[in-house]
Amino acid sequence: MIHIVGTTEDMGRAAAETAARILPSAPLLVVGQQSIADATRAPAGGQTLWIETHVPPRPREGAWSEVRDAFADNVLDRIEKFAPELRSRIVGVAVNTPPDLEALNPNLVDGDLAGGGIALHQQLVFRPARGWFRYATPVKGLYLCSASAHPGGGVHGMGGRNCAHRILKFRPIPGREK
Repeated sequence: MIHIVGTTEDMGRAAAETAARILPSAPLLVVGQQSIADATRAPAGGQTLWIETHVPPRPREGAWSEVRDAFADNVLDRIEKFAPELRSRIVGVAVNTPPDLEALNPNLVDGDLAGGGIALHQQLVFRPARGWFRYATPVKGLYLCSASAHPGGGVHGMGGRNCAHRILKFRPIPGREK
């Protein structure tokens, strides 16, 4: 994973534009090439490229169906500054906008991959709700592990890992007790 963000001024401008519901002119990009670590993610001889950015869920410029392609071109223009001739190597593109992400997973309200807010009242022991930060829910045997659970989105699987450790601590697998 690499981050293409520019200067601190660029980062501030992109955040301000997004907060104002404007598509960022120089979007902050998180770029990954998962097929390097897992060849099954691409056809033989090919590679994948994952690009993630922060955008407003409902941009002022119009509905996502109207602005998707132009914004995707802007994102590729930005990457091509660092990876010349990238477009000549692309054989297929899939763009998921905030409404697309929410349609695929209703937990991603407005396309928010963090699965909930990042305000103070949603951090540490308060995430997702007071008393639930240890993954157990009020329903016996039901546990919560996702970006909505501690430590939150962007920590790439730690919610699931931590939840599994918690479950195994109190419900060891028969024959594998410590």
